Amino acid sequence: AIKIEYSAPIDFISLHLRAGSIILQQDAKMTLFETRKSEFKLLIAFNSSGKARGSVYWDDGVSINSQNHTIQIESEMAHGKMMHVVFSGFNDKVESMPRINEILVLTAGMQIKPVKNESQYNFTMNNETGNFNLMLTKLHPLNETIRINFE
Repeated sequence: AIKIEYSAPIDFISLHLRAGSIILQQDAKMTLFETRKSEFKLLIAFNSSGKARGSVYWDDGVSINSQNHTIQIESEMAHGKMMHVVFSGFNDKVESMPRINEILVLTAGMQIKPVKNESQYNFTMNNETGNFNLMLTKLHPLNETIRINFE
């Protein structure tokens, strides 16, 4: 076991993320009703093989016996040229479908850069870490695959 100590001020929340993980994030609003209508962000932390996985349980917030609402999220970097984000397992009505507007990608040191595609997304890149942030130009439902090409 390796012991690593990090300093964190009292007003700072540290987040440690395992390589190969995907986290679905949503900003909190004043009420649950408002929160449920807001869009999501994906945080993808690729492992050294260029893969990441995650899952989230999502129900409609109304039904008593809601089942089969686990969303599986998988992302893979194909030879450093294309990233796929695939969502599966969501069997809900389209109007209640969660939507994504942003993807933050932690690249695990891979030397990749998104191809400019302003009709689909805008991106900012941290040249020091190689990580990048994709701001989607339209809300993307969780029942459609996202494909991003790289230089």
